[in-house]
Amino acid sequence: MDLDKKWRIIGALQMVSEDMERDAKEFDRKPFDRITVAEYFGKHGAAIAAIADNLILIVKEEGE
Repeated sequence: MDLDKKWRIIGALQMVSEDMERDAKEFDRKPFDRITVAEYFGKHGAAIAAIADNLILIVKEEGE
């Protein structure tokens, strides 16, 4: 894997980490209702998808 691709992956994963930290603070003390839960799950789903996409890139690169 070339250095540029590694840095893009690291940047994407760092962004996910920062987003999740910000989201945790944003949801602190919010009511536990269906709207909040749906939004929270949506954000987690997006983070999981971003991590999975980056892992797929890594695995494909290692297989070449």
